[in-house]
Amino acid sequence: MRKPKAGQNDFHEGFSRWLYSEEGWTSLEATDVVFKALEATDLDVDLRMTFWPGGDMLKINQTAQRIHKQTGTDIESIKTHILGWMQTGFEPETISEKQMEIFEEKIGAWIDDFKAANLKY
Repeated sequence: MRKPKAGQNDFHEGFSRWLYSEEGWTSLEATDVVFKALEATDLDVDLRMTFWPGGDMLKINQTAQRIHKQTGTDIESIKTHILGWMQTGFEPETISEKQMEIFEEKIGAWIDDFKAANLKY
């Protein structure tokens, strides 16, 4: 077994320290909270809205506020994990590979625009 070169484990060590920090735990909690809250929602990438059971249509910030109100989880962490859910957690039902490419491009543009409008990202 080779000895790791200097700096090779820096990322892993830094990530481990972050993971067990208060910020890391907050982020993990927010991931669980957001993905659970959004499991029954749908996205409309053209309208840039989340569709909730019961018919509510909300923008990202409104979605974050709803989740924050229900859970008390840090609002900025919620927003970050909503974006992550949009990219990796949401799976549209029965669309072709070409439609998925278009969908992913639209999600990417939506997220980029959201980040630009919310300069904290």
